Formats: sequence, C-alpha cells, structure tokens
Amino acid sequence: MGWFSKKKSPQWNDLSDKQKLQVTSRIAKGVKAMMAGPRYKLVSGTDVWQRGRGMTEHRDEDEILNSYGRGAMIDLARNAARNSSTFNGILKQFDLNAVGTKGGKAIFDFENAEAIKEQFSKWTRDADFFDGLSFNTILKLILKTYILGGDMVLMFDDGLLEDSGKLVIYEPDEIGNTTPEALASHYGSYAKQSLGRVYNGNGRFIGAIVSRSQRGADVFDPSKSYFLRRDPDASMFDSFWMMPRNVFRVAQGRGITPMAASLATILDLEDLCGFELAAAKKNAQTLAQVLQSNSDSNEEVAMPSPFDDNTDFSSMTDEEIEAATKETIESNVQTMALDRVNAAGCIYQVMPENYRMELLDTKHPNNNMPDFINWLASKSAAPFGLSREFATFMPTGADFRANQLYSERAFEEA
Repeated sequence: MGWFSKKKSPQWNDLSDKQKLQVTSRIAKGVKAMMAGPRYKLVSGTDVWQRGRGMTEHRDEDEILNSYGRGAMIDLARNAARNSSTFNGILKQFDLNAVGTKGGKAIFDFENAEAIKEQFSKWTRDADFFDGLSFNTILKLILKTYILGGDMVLMFDDGLLEDSGKLVIYEPDEIGNTTPEALASHYGSYAKQSLGRVYNGNGRFIGAIVSRSQRGADVFDPSKSYFLRRDPDASMFDSFWMMPRNVFRVAQGRGITPMAASLATILDLEDLCGFELAAAKKNAQTLAQVLQSNSDSNEEVAMPSPFDDNTDFSSMTDEEIEAATKETIESNVQTMALDRVNAAGCIYQVMPENYRMELLDTKHPNNNMPDFINWLASKSAAPFGLSREFATFMPTGADFRANQLYSERAFEEA
C-alpha cells in the first residue's frame, strides 16, 4: 500500500524527508507554472499536470462522449439559454436572420397552384404535431435544437404516429440505444447502434431510435420507442425523416452543440457581469471608510465623552445625568458613533480622536468593461458567423442581414 492509507489520508508529519521533497518540488513546479505562464510542452513535460494531456484515442465515439456526458453538455447549453442574456441574444439573432419573421415561403408553378397554395398556407399555420405551432416557429425551433444539442430527428408524420401530416421534432436526449434483441429484430442481426444511430454491417447509417417517453434513459424500452429506417443509398430529402447533426470528424456518429467551446466563456461572462454589477451597487452605497490611527497597542482608545474627568456620577440621579448630558452636548462638539457609519452619502465634519476618514478610490463600474464584454460576446458568437454584428449591433433592417451574409461566411454555412 505504500505510504497511502485507505482509512486515513497521509499527514505531512507522516511523510519521510524524500516524500516531503517530492511534494514540495511538485508544488513549486505548479506555482512556477501558474506565475510564469504556460511553459509546458504540448503533450508532455514536467508541468503537464496543469492542463489536459493529449492522449491517443483507442476507444469508440460512445466512450469518448457517452450518454451521460452528452446529457450534461446539453443541460449546460439549455441552462445557458435560460439564464444568459448573451446566449439568448445569439440564439435570437441567429434564428431571426436565418428564418426571418415570415418563414415557410413557397412558389408553386403548375396548373392547380392556387389550391395547393391555399392548402400549404393553412398547413403553415398549424405545422407542429405536438402543439400546433406555426411553420415559422418550427423552423426556429429546429435551429435552436440543433444549436443546443448538436443534432436532432425531424420527422414528417406520414402514418408513423397518427398520419397527421405534421412535423415532429425529437431532441438529442430523445434519441438513444435500445436492447440488442430489439435492435436485431428491427434492423437485422449485423446492425450496430451508437447512441441512437443505427448502422449496418458495413458501417452505413440506416436508422435511428427515438422516444419522447424514454428521454434521458440509458436504454430505451422497445415497447415505447420508434424505430426509424432509411435507405443508405437514397437522398436524405427523399425520406420522411432526417437527422441534421453538427459533426467535426468522419468517424463521429452523433453531433455536438456548436456552442460547446463557447459555453464556458458565456457562463464566465455572466458571472463577470454579475460581480461587476454587485460591486457597482455596493460602491454606490459606500462613501468612505473610517480608519483608526496608529497608536500603542497597549493604549486603550476611548471615544470622547461630553463629561469631564471630575464628574461624579455616583452622587447623581438619572434625571440629573440626563439633564447634564443635554446641557453639556450643546456646548461641546458632537461626535459620531462608529457602529452607525452606514448612511450613504453622509459627510462627517468632525471625527473622534484617533480616527480618520478615507474616501474610497473605486474602479466600479469599470470603464473598460463594455469593450471587454463585447470582445468576449463576439468570440462566443463566432461559431455562427455573428461575431462582428453581435458585438456592435450597428447594421439595421435589411442591411443587417446583407451585412452578415456578405461579411460572415460562417453564418451562411450554418
């Protein structure tokens, strides 16, 4: 077991001189790395423990980002969307400029165009299977689901559920694996599943397993799931369902949120703004601080009294003491009680003996904060090509969208 114990953590005095030297050497290296900057090598070196090491991958994609890790990432993105004004601004700006306020436009060029146009117009007002949302709202939800989770299943209900002819969206945590027996019975004995995506023996994508009632489960109950199939040789748009996903490598099955790299920055940005606001509120209530002058530690500093040292309190009644206090206070300089120095904006002209007042030199609100916040926000919006526009909000109206499409190619691609 060495010098470690399962029952009790090793104490400093329990270590040998050699072990103490090892500990102090490691601490010194850590302090040096933090104070002097990142002087480590990329994948190896003495200070490599200060950062994540580069490791050769030898595991499947499911193990690198398993269902628990995916769920945690999705939850973090959703919480950021609920609580972060920056993230909300990015999402709203993206879907408004990608979809617009009137989505679902169509052009019909055949004989019964008017009838089809009327039918399509009616359908766009009630295109959602679950809640009867408009087609414009559905398009925005598709984008936000893709952004927050990295992938989704979009299905046209053509007989699978109720033959409603409506659109159904399955979110990332509603896509998952099922039992091996159910997988084999629906897709064949050579089929494999990867976090809800199904592949044939040659590794081609042939289906997906979805369930709204099994959301977040490790293994979906076959009796409560839908097993979607597709022809790997057919076009994605020829199927009644599709699975848009954000991937960055060939072997990656499920997508991840494009905001994954920006989530930490966004959450830190919200904390930064909250601390800055709290500091500014505190400074708005504080005028100065009262400090005691340096004096002998053995000397007791007492508050000044309106009575002189020769006053005999023992021979005075309470009424006489109260009358003397009123009479003496009128002819003496009034002093302040230090335990009541909390009124904002008050200026005290007379300080007690051995005390002084020092005005606070605050830096909040920080004049550089707006530029710094815009810089961080633009980095967070960069994955969608919104970096320049989100930071400045300068273009307006039709020029805004044109500016984005022409200046930020990442927006057009997204």
